[in-house]
Amino acid sequence: MKRSLVDELIAERRVEEFRENIGDKLRLDAGNPEFRRVAGNAFAAMAGEWGLSAVEAAALLSASDREYQKWIAGDFAHVDTEHLEKISCLMGIYRYLATLYSGHFDRVGAWLKRKNAGVLYGGKTPYDLLVGAEANAFHLVRRDLAASTVSP
Repeated sequence: MKRSLVDELIAERRVEEFRENIGDKLRLDAGNPEFRRVAGNAFAAMAGEWGLSAVEAAALLSASDREYQKWIAGDFAHVDTEHLEKISCLMGIYRYLATLYSGHFDRVGAWLKRKNAGVLYGGKTPYDLLVGAEANAFHLVRRDLAASTVSP
């Protein structure tokens, strides 16, 4: 079912409200080296599950290749709030995928690069939608998957 412009605007506002609520928490957590390390390692694991090359993984987070290579080497000192926010959304996305495709981890792994006919994706792959996008797009995808996991 196609969503109206009003529905899209409401969804966008809800995402903005959510971002405002978590922004201060993420800024505090961004200062914690252990938090940055765990987030970076979680993202590397998800990127591996999704079959992303290092270049694709860096592009997904809008990070430079050099930054991403540092992260792979274990240097998470420069993982900033925007990266943490995207990683947090991707962790939620992964969790919802695991729920949707319970017992079918091949589907979880293929999801990011599989074309999606949903209104949000418009026939693109989720990767194409998210690569280079701002964090709002990541929140919208996470919310879309969250809605898919709710039973009527």
